Amino acid sequence: MSSVRIHFACTTALALAGMVREPPQLRAQTANLPTATVHIEVFGPFGERIPTGKARIHLVSHEPKLDLAPTHGVIRSVPYGSYVVSASDAGGSFGERELTVNTAEVWVRLGLLIVFGDSLGPSGFLSITGDIRPAPKSESWWVRVEGVFLHVSKDAPVSRTGRFSIGGLNMGAYLVEVFEGAKLRRVVTTEIDLRQPDTHLSIPMQPGSALIIPTP
Repeated sequence: MSSVRIHFACTTALALAGMVREPPQLRAQTANLPTATVHIEVFGPFGERIPTGKARIHLVSHEPKLDLAPTHGVIRSVPYGSYVVSASDAGGSFGERELTVNTAEVWVRLGLLIVFGDSLGPSGFLSITGDIRPAPKSESWWVRVEGVFLHVSKDAPVSRTGRFSIGGLNMGAYLVEVFEGAKLRRVVTTEIDLRQPDTHLSIPMQPGSALIIPTP
């Protein structure tokens, strides 16, 4: 092989190595990042606590590339950044959510979705519908449904007749929040399961009615 070819091959190899190798300044930035302690608790969709010893928990980051597992629900010396925390149990229930680590102590409650049969994911065929009485006169009213333990949030408008509907939900405990524009007007707590695929709520808006309304 000629000296020209050898020189070209060496130059190409060095260039490729420089492309895939982490730049020194990036390593220095990662090493100099402040770190946090992340506390992770795992629950079922209705709030039943799952011992950390019975759940497989991972805290994953792509930049820098990390895959961390807790000891007794705690991960120490976690560099500040963006992560995905996930957990699963022996029965196949699974949950995940994005997490920003930017304070010295971070607390996470992660709910697990119940998997049905041989499906790879939750079915999500339950719904919450409702009537707001009296019906709002403004079109600025809307509803948000949030999981208490499940990491899910869905919005829907309130119609002129005071009705709303939000589908694609899984079994669990939820908050139903009623807004007028940016103002929170009512909060209803409810639980949904397979016994009643559509949970219907009647939400009173009369003066003097409670801000937070629990359902049986």
